[in-house]
Amino acid sequence: MKRSLSVILLIGIVSTVFVGCQSKPTTQETLQAVSEGKLTYNDAIEKGYITKEYLEENGYMQEAGDKIASAPKLNNFTTTDINGEEVTQEVFKNGENGVYVIFWNTSNEDSITEINELNKIYEKAVENEFEIVGVVVDSDKAESAKEIAKNIKFKNILLNDEMKETLGKGLEMLENLPIAVYSNSNGDLITAWYIGVTDKEKVIKSWEKSSSLNEIGK
Repeated sequence: MKRSLSVILLIGIVSTVFVGCQSKPTTQETLQAVSEGKLTYNDAIEKGYITKEYLEENGYMQEAGDKIASAPKLNNFTTTDINGEEVTQEVFKNGENGVYVIFWNTSNEDSITEINELNKIYEKAVENEFEIVGVVVDSDKAESAKEIAKNIKFKNILLNDEMKETLGKGLEMLENLPIAVYSNSNGDLITAWYIGVTDKEKVIKSWEKSSSLNEIGK
């Protein structure tokens, strides 16, 4: 018996990067990307990777609630920021419309470029009621991270074992840095993941057009 179907209403702000695919991916590659959180069904349909009819006929469309329930998470943790101050999942409640989470590494040049570029548009995020939170993946390099991010306006926190546990399979995504994803106020990482240095103008436009991500998952 086929599962009950519902179109996933997971935000129009997702502009997906499909890792390693220079041409149109196969159906199986597309479904695999969705299962790994790299792509949403809506993105796949819009890009012509797969048809809505195929998904409905084969029972692949999930309820939005189910999708969120299975998403990687950053919740129920206590860590510190690069200045040694305690931080909990409450950091994700600072964005009225959601949080743009950027994972970065102190030894990765693109990561350093990315946090500095995001810093340039931080006021635009705040203006549109979004927050940016950086997550330092090589947390043993806290002093280096502190020096690199000393002029960064948004908070940068250290990824610890507690956070890794809550991320679950989402940890696999951190093999490609820098990488960013949107979170709601619960710490649910609810959109596809952006890999590499992002298009800042596109990000600003998405902030300007987006409704609150914090309504998703309630």
